[in-house]
Amino acid sequence: MKKMIKKILYVVAFIALIGAFIYLGNQEYNTEKKQLSDSERFNNEYPEVSINNPFKYVTGKEVLDIFQNKSGYIFMGYAKDVWSQKYAKYLSEVANDKNIDTIYYYDLLKDRSEMSKIFKSILEETKDYLVNTDGGDSYLFVPNLFVVKDGIIIYENDESALVKGDVTPDEYWTADKIIEFKNTLYENLTLEGAPYGNI
Repeated sequence: MKKMIKKILYVVAFIALIGAFIYLGNQEYNTEKKQLSDSERFNNEYPEVSINNPFKYVTGKEVLDIFQNKSGYIFMGYAKDVWSQKYAKYLSEVANDKNIDTIYYYDLLKDRSEMSKIFKSILEETKDYLVNTDGGDSYLFVPNLFVVKDGIIIYENDESALVKGDVTPDEYWTADKIIEFKNTLYENLTLEGAPYGNI
């Protein structure tokens, strides 16, 4: 009988020990996860872009709202796209030079691949800037920049979105091409009526 009680106590102690390990293993121990700012997050995803950047993450719904009745700069791309990486670098440099405080960043990859209802509405808003593919479909290529004033697109730039051939971003973005691109942005991000600085 004593052996039986001893065995039961060992089993109960073993179960309690396992429970304690599980409980303690799930504790946070005051290790707060640091919440990254949008500029820090963008720098993590786009390492060539300075941590002091104007990019603010927005959802497809927020982008649609800007297209329909607000003002702002909207950069569309996605971090795994090497062309978006270089484009963002040069766009950020111009934005910092021009003291543009906010560029809305929309990572459209998921919405575009799922053809979500919101993304279809964005396509409708940008229909004049879509490119017809060989299959006859209209497509929103990236990287792409839209400048919107009071719900009206006043400028669009898709430099490097449709590069053909076996050209890498480093080959495409020559010193002359970078200067030309930046000059185009300097001119078009400061047009009268265009959003500038704080919107």
